[in-house]
Amino acid sequence: MVLHDNAAAVGIAGLTAYQSLPQDLIKHGSKIFINGGSSGVGSFIVQFAKAIGAHITTTWSTANAQLCRGLGANEVINYRKVDVVDELKKNGQVFDLAADNIGVPAGLYEQSGHFLKPDGTFVQVAMQNSMLAMLRRSLLPTFLGGGQRPYRVVRVKVNREHLEQIGR
Repeated sequence: MVLHDNAAAVGIAGLTAYQSLPQDLIKHGSKIFINGGSSGVGSFIVQFAKAIGAHITTTWSTANAQLCRGLGANEVINYRKVDVVDELKKNGQVFDLAADNIGVPAGLYEQSGHFLKPDGTFVQVAMQNSMLAMLRRSLLPTFLGGGQRPYRVVRVKVNREHLEQIGR
């Protein structure tokens, strides 16, 4: 039996994930990095991105490797064994989108210019430890210390059409 509280959380996590994948940016063949692919929201993002036909790279711990692959991740980075940012930098600017569901490692957005394509977007799902940092990333141009890539913070809005789409 599923408790109502648990069922409601699935809707919230699913809606957050759905709204984390900008429909105007993601298409079949897009390359997406999902930080925290086994998290509640991250596991939905992996599945939604896979349904679109995206190529997915995600972080995981040893315990969640099978889960991430089973959900549809193409590549996985074990954050307990390697430095995530260094690993992402190895292949250069290949990602169309990065979705951060956990907020660590610190500085992931600041380093995103090394792994996001020039027109790539960074989506912040997890709250950072500082509202000031989030505002700086969102509002300041690069030459004043802002980021090198577009930065979006997910602000979930209840949307019947989105919920119906998730249910399909």
